Amino acid sequence: EADPDGDGLANLAEYALGLDPATNSANTLVADTATGTLSLTFIRVKASTDATLTYKVELATTLKDWSEANATLSTAADQTNLPDGKDAANSTYERVTATANTDIAGSGGKQFLRLTIQK
Repeated sequence: EADPDGDGLANLAEYALGLDPATNSANTLVADTATGTLSLTFIRVKASTDATLTYKVELATTLKDWSEANATLSTAADQTNLPDGKDAANSTYERVTATANTDIAGSGGKQFLRLTIQK
């Protein structure tokens, strides 16, 4: 839970998202609604590097009643510019996209995605 650099992200989140816990980090979560469905793309540590990390994405149409079943997590097509500078096959990181399983219009025009990380 520590956040010595004061950027609003706990050290665990910064480690798990491929950021430097000692440096004030820029937001690396990219939201997209261009397809009519909310998606969130982010970089994470590969399970083969640290299997103790768990990433959970949940969807809600209000800021309550979160459901993991309503969002799908998949490997993103773009695997360039990973934090360690390596290509996707050799990197300790991967870019993934969490996508709502329903479109925004079908959700009453509101969708929220929440990412939680546990170790």
